[in-house]
Amino acid sequence: MSLRLLFENQYYKSLNYFRYFYDDLNEYGNPEQADAAFYFIHGFDGSPGQIRFALPSLYQKFKNRFYIRSLSLPEFSSITPIWDKYTPNNQDKRSSKIKEDLLDLSKKFERVSIVASSTGFYDFLPVYHQLPKDVQKSLQLFWVASAPDFVEASVWEKLFSPLNGFKKNKFRWFALPNSNLLSFINPEASLTYNWKFADQSRTLFKHDLESRFKVLGFSWTYLSSDCINWLLNYCIGNITVPIDIKSYVLSATKDGYWQGQSIQEMKRVINKYITPQSMIWKDNSHLWVNTPENIAELLSLAT
Repeated sequence: MSLRLLFENQYYKSLNYFRYFYDDLNEYGNPEQADAAFYFIHGFDGSPGQIRFALPSLYQKFKNRFYIRSLSLPEFSSITPIWDKYTPNNQDKRSSKIKEDLLDLSKKFERVSIVASSTGFYDFLPVYHQLPKDVQKSLQLFWVASAPDFVEASVWEKLFSPLNGFKKNKFRWFALPNSNLLSFINPEASLTYNWKFADQSRTLFKHDLESRFKVLGFSWTYLSSDCINWLLNYCIGNITVPIDIKSYVLSATKDGYWQGQSIQEMKRVINKYITPQSMIWKDNSHLWVNTPENIAELLSLAT
């Protein structure tokens, strides 16, 4: 068996892991008893259930009187292979579902808070203009782990594509490893994070929140810069001015997806699409910026 097939087979096998069944949970709380409503839009190859990482912060602020609905579609299920998710037809379904959910939530709540993770923000952008003015005014946005609007091919792609890469559905895919030993090359290569806040501590693992599979003793994930850039262009191709929405942004200054851009350069990209009330900058990588205390700080910015 070739290395490429070994990687692909191990990936398909991983889609049946038990964890993926809670990754697709898309509702938390009782809408009939909630004072605050949140709508979660996950990023590239994310999942509805990733919002569970924010539950401690939400509970700290709202106790049990909050309701979360996550964007959820079979086409973007955690058990759907990543290269089958991103097509024009599926992306149109994604936009339609976001619109449908926000219209429904706006009938039940005076204020709906959108929590957009990473590239999930760009999924929301074209939908905003399709919403009635009164619904637009009822929304506020929390953009967690902000992401660039274009991704350069990385050294990882050049290194691993000849080893395990292949083309599927018009895009070139390759698998890249996660190990703390590799984080000096790119902060997104880390596998664990030793979280500590006051007298609380815990080791967090990437595979607790993101898709990973095992090959040769390492954890791997599939990626395609071609696909990400197609997705971003599909979402923002017609966006020419920032949308008018109260927004709060949490960004990582060591985010590997921004590939070393300065805070000023990151701000220029963000300000093309929104004019945030507040921005928070943390000395973390893309995933590990989403810690409970950072989420709590972000929530505290909104009244």
